Amino acid sequence: MRTTALWAACVLAGMGGWAIGQDRPVPPAGPARPLAVAPSGVAPSGVGAVDSTPTPIPGLTDKLDLDPKKPSELLGEPFESQVAGIVFRPPAGSKAVKQTDQDHVVDYVDEDRHWILKVTRARLAQGMALQSVKEAGRERVGLLDYTVADVLKEHPAAEVLRQEIINVGEHGVGMSALRFNIGSQRYLRQQAIFQADEQLYYVFNLTTPAAKEGRPEDNPNERQAAETFRAMIETIELLDRKWIRTDQVNRLFRTRALFTDWQFKSGKRIKDAIVKEAWLRLMRDGKDIGYSYVSEEFVEGKDVKSNPGRAFDGILINVRSRTMEGANQVDIGSQMFSSLDRKHEDWANVVNVVNNKGLKNEDKKQTSEYGFSELRMTRKIDRDAPRDPKDLKAPPGHDVESYKLSVTRPVRDKDTMSKPEYYTPSPWYIPAATSAMLPRLLPLNRPVTYLFQSYVSDQREVMHRYVDVGFEKDVQLGGRTVRAIPISDRIRLEGMATVHYMSPDGVYLGSVNDEAKIVILPTDKATLEKIWKVQIKQEELPAAAEALAPEGR
Repeated sequence: MRTTALWAACVLAGMGGWAIGQDRPVPPAGPARPLAVAPSGVAPSGVGAVDSTPTPIPGLTDKLDLDPKKPSELLGEPFESQVAGIVFRPPAGSKAVKQTDQDHVVDYVDEDRHWILKVTRARLAQGMALQSVKEAGRERVGLLDYTVADVLKEHPAAEVLRQEIINVGEHGVGMSALRFNIGSQRYLRQQAIFQADEQLYYVFNLTTPAAKEGRPEDNPNERQAAETFRAMIETIELLDRKWIRTDQVNRLFRTRALFTDWQFKSGKRIKDAIVKEAWLRLMRDGKDIGYSYVSEEFVEGKDVKSNPGRAFDGILINVRSRTMEGANQVDIGSQMFSSLDRKHEDWANVVNVVNNKGLKNEDKKQTSEYGFSELRMTRKIDRDAPRDPKDLKAPPGHDVESYKLSVTRPVRDKDTMSKPEYYTPSPWYIPAATSAMLPRLLPLNRPVTYLFQSYVSDQREVMHRYVDVGFEKDVQLGGRTVRAIPISDRIRLEGMATVHYMSPDGVYLGSVNDEAKIVILPTDKATLEKIWKVQIKQEELPAAAEALAPEGR
């Protein structure tokens, strides 16, 4: 049976997190306000190992007569992010917690020692020096002084132990150390602001418990935290990220060619990929956790009676999903429409969540989301463009594709809709319905890479989607060996990869996300009823949302 490779089904089945990656490629250098130094993050830069012996923090670690440890004993394995453009070695024994925000690089947590390291990237709208300087009789405040002052506003009683500029390789680094109280707990916060240039900084914040009594300089835990921080800063390296831009451009050329292929013979490839219905088996770590029912159909725009609100030929996809883990159940109904030319779409998701089902503290929640996008051609003035010979008075220009996406959600406990959230996707954005069919819309005859944009509900953001078609090979899937072509699919450049497997003749075989330990396999209704020991009735599955374009659009 020819079945569907539904990446969207994974998200709609309540598993958006596993299908969504953690990092985004080459974000545009947008404005960012000067960073406020709460636990912020860092990003590294050039390396310059001067002396392998950590230098004491004045007044903090220089009075403790202990032998310093070697950096190799203090630090763990290197962390590398091509997207953020940094490499560094975090404290030994700490565990990485990847972040979804593009400028929040990574967190490291050591639960035993109660250490928290936050690494972020600060991109400033206007240049700001690292060190305060006087210019034309006026003082220009540097980022180091600004951030220390910002911490003192939040913690007026904080004790500033260190505030100076050092060099790590070719780069200036603003170092600060403060000790302050939050409630009854005392903390030491060490910060390094690594300067790439006056508009790009990387910030490391290491927060550790401080001595509650006695002299701070006599506390071996603070000494270890200071030594570790110093050793870590000297391992920072900046990476050359030019290859990312080159890779993106090459991917987009192939994506444009693919879009042209999709439009051949009025969208024949898309219509041929439609699967009337499919059942999907959802498993985590080898255990069944749910199932999905998917139906797809071609709808004609001229059939206004059966297709109100959609005046274009397109595809209509309904997804009904149920996942059950422990006493928690998630039911999702979804409907997605996209015109064959991708210029018009609407979609809706309705999610019902029951926590602690059947228990005294049972909790039920419902959320919904409605989206609408349209691709239009707009005229952009271009002085170098030739004038229109039919209208010489019109200013010279050229046509530009412009997407507009709006998303609305009902206000909880009220019968009203929230104000729409508006987004401006790139021309390589693909609608939700097309996105759900994507593995079946790709040529499988050779390895090739693409770049798309998709709207990700979990993040409430339009995000880059990297798709790589691989070489045909033997794979283990569902307990058997099959010949398949892998299609790696990830949100953001360094996101978790979901691998869709297609047979050489284009039949969907399943999807695997190793990091989240999720497997999705095509199956049939009878098999699912046997696994779950229930009779699955279509009417008892979560109803598909009636996703008509919002009024007034």
